[in-house]
Amino acid sequence: MKNNQAHHTTPKRTVLIVEDDAFQAFVIEKMLISINYAIAGTAASGEDAIQLARHSEPDIIIMDIMLSGNLNGIETASIILEKYLVSIIYVTGNADKYYLNKAKQTGYSAYLLKPVTMYTLKNALSSAE
Repeated sequence: MKNNQAHHTTPKRTVLIVEDDAFQAFVIEKMLISINYAIAGTAASGEDAIQLARHSEPDIIIMDIMLSGNLNGIETASIILEKYLVSIIYVTGNADKYYLNKAKQTGYSAYLLKPVTMYTLKNALSSAE
């Protein structure tokens, strides 16, 4: 008798998506799932991201630099990195040198410009592993 169950592999790592554009967050989530990453959750603000990071303890955070709420992505990443060992992949629609220099201070794994593609996402994730 053949086993007809689908072969499932354990997800590579857990990723928290911090993106205030719901469509961008959805697209990134679908790309991550398609390449076998588990989703720890999605947050639109820095405050929500800090709470989710505390509860889900992700391996990687994909962090938009400009967020809803009082904290930007760089400030949010700094707060999270004080307490947790996690890789940060920044995502932005703006290649502003000011934010790039601020982001460098957090020791990020990758810095992606929007729109995020599967190719750039895979490369960034390999840097974060």
